[in-house]
Amino acid sequence: MEKGIGVKQAEIVACGSKSEDVTAALFFRWNFDPDLVHLIRFANEPEDASDPETQEMAKLPMKR
Repeated sequence: MEKGIGVKQAEIVACGSKSEDVTAALFFRWNFDPDLVHLIRFANEPEDASDPETQEMAKLPMKR
């Protein structure tokens, strides 16, 4: 990793997406509950979720 580049930015540069996006896509494909998929997608950046409920739920601690 280049000096000053964060892990998330490195993931995007190296893989084209963030790990939580890949996880959410897999969970969606495996027919997990859509609400869970939505929470996973915004787990590391809850402020990016469009609705306040998801923003608050995504702030809850999760085991990874």
